[in-house]
Amino acid sequence: MDRNKNVVSIPRNRRPVKNSINKEKIGNDNNLEKKEAKNIIVVDTNVLIQDPDCIKFFLRGGNLVVIPWQVLLELDGLKRSREVSLEAGLAISNIYSFIAKDNANVVVETNTNFTDKKKLKDSIPDHIIIATAFFVVKKLTDPKSFYFSYQKVKLVSNDYGMRIAAKVLGNYTLFSCEPYQRDITKLKEAEFTLFNYITTQENLKTNEQGVYIELSTKDKKRIPFGIPVMIKMGTGKDLTPYGIALRRQDNLEILDCNISLAGIKVKNNGSINWEQIAAFHALSDIRVFSVFLQGGSGSGKTLLALAAAIHQRGLKRYQQILVIRPTVYLSDDDNQGYVPGDIERKLSPWFLAIRHNLAVINKPKKNAKVDPNLKTEIILAQNGIEIQPLGNLRGASFENCFMIVEEAQNLTRKQIKAIITRAGKGTKVVFTGDLNQIDNQGLTRESSGLAYAISRFRNQPIIAIINFAQTLRSELASLADKIL
Repeated sequence: MDRNKNVVSIPRNRRPVKNSINKEKIGNDNNLEKKEAKNIIVVDTNVLIQDPDCIKFFLRGGNLVVIPWQVLLELDGLKRSREVSLEAGLAISNIYSFIAKDNANVVVETNTNFTDKKKLKDSIPDHIIIATAFFVVKKLTDPKSFYFSYQKVKLVSNDYGMRIAAKVLGNYTLFSCEPYQRDITKLKEAEFTLFNYITTQENLKTNEQGVYIELSTKDKKRIPFGIPVMIKMGTGKDLTPYGIALRRQDNLEILDCNISLAGIKVKNNGSINWEQIAAFHALSDIRVFSVFLQGGSGSGKTLLALAAAIHQRGLKRYQQILVIRPTVYLSDDDNQGYVPGDIERKLSPWFLAIRHNLAVINKPKKNAKVDPNLKTEIILAQNGIEIQPLGNLRGASFENCFMIVEEAQNLTRKQIKAIITRAGKGTKVVFTGDLNQIDNQGLTRESSGLAYAISRFRNQPIIAIINFAQTLRSELASLADKIL
């Protein structure tokens, strides 16, 4: 990719006047004047992609924001990305809106300092950004520089490699490298795992829907919506699991353990898989509009989602099954556009897992002939499944659709919001992902859109959040998931 092509040209003469006053709203402040400038914030590309509005946040308190020239080049290259083109465009637009104003305290810096740290290479993009920060650090003590008299330089990056390099090489007194701290999601698994509820046989009631428990005022406050509740009976340490439930208004509805969808039954590795039981019910409950299935590989997330989608499409609840998956490559080479054929052909490598799970659902009858050469697009069409790249969703609205979003841990917050806001009437959105397997180099467990959505949607009546604990592929896979 030619990162120098179509670069937005930024006038170098629009630099801020140090310690200037700007009465413009900054971040969440209401009509507060900027205080005397304090720190210089050098911003990495991944931070601007995660939050294109981060500059407003950094400017609070009178800070000076520096955008390295290399970051601008990378943003311009990402405008052609299928996954983050919107974020890259917004970031560039925000940068321009600030530097187009006098005294906006935002600078695009083209200079670098490689001389102090000879281990930095000017051919490595991350090193160029670090060298830009080092140049600014050197100018802090230069009375002729407009960087003079600021207190400290902070390089903000979510890239662990860059932070390590900056920490090892940046042994300057007035320099530090930090992660982006705004809206960091410190998601604890205990917040969305099985919720234990101890009761007695006398509290069980029945109605047309089945067995339920009426919640007291105290229980209504402490038991969240959407999180599976483990019902236990007994006293002291002699507690016995009775069943699994989901909260519905003021009741706990105890779920049928014998549920199956599209011929797929609950699987386990020697103990009852309560999470799968809860997932099956949440996926088939028309009162639940979005389901988050989070867990390790082999826990059955994709299989359950597809089985529920096919089953309910057969019941005419949904007209369409749509599968979406962020196409995150393990290298920087994005050659997807050069694969010949239509969308299905271009995305077929990403949907091998879908094909494999469909083979389990559509297991042929005894002595039935199976065509091993049947194309993936034909298999998808036979099951009423359509696949779409993430970038094609912008501006679209999907009604009466069962949407399955695979590998959701690789989504940014804006992407996950864009997907959910595409849901029209009668649409259910299911996210599957594993927060321990993030492949997007610009994301961490704390900045993943999946973690963010789970934390924000927790305790919402129309949302279900299931955290899988069992690996079901094989005894070997289960062991590897525990000890490797």
